[in-house]
Amino acid sequence: MPSQSRSRRSWIWNQFFVIEEYSGPEPVLIGRLHSSVDRGDGRTKYILKGEGAGSVFVIDSRTGNIHVTKPLDREEKDQYRLIATATDRQTGRALEPSSQFIIRVQDINDNPPVFQGGPYSATVPEMANIGTALGHTHANALLLLSAVFGKKDGGSHAL
Repeated sequence: MPSQSRSRRSWIWNQFFVIEEYSGPEPVLIGRLHSSVDRGDGRTKYILKGEGAGSVFVIDSRTGNIHVTKPLDREEKDQYRLIATATDRQTGRALEPSSQFIIRVQDINDNPPVFQGGPYSATVPEMANIGTALGHTHANALLLLSAVFGKKDGGSHAL
């Protein structure tokens, strides 16, 4: 009895990222969609739908190359959900089920943290337990803090 084999179809892509507020020559290539059923003979047509499709993001229907058409601001929108479809160019029939993917906007830290009040200082009691709170503050960004420890003789140690 002859064995039957079924070819597995699948989308091939990595995660897509766009650098925030990039102002290079436009449109900027950010990645490529590719279906395993695409034989490279020009019969596969790639279609992009969803947030920003056709305006913010455009796709080359023959190659699957995706381009961003304008600078993006992560503070306005940090990701875009799109749907990829591969169809037969002649019949319009879907070659495999559509697939959703996300394009993420990478932050360039264009808004430095803003502190309410400050600078701040705190005193740590000798033999304080690990995790003892030294104070509280608020900022509009992820913070990296450093501490300087003073000695009675005027010297200091830093972390």
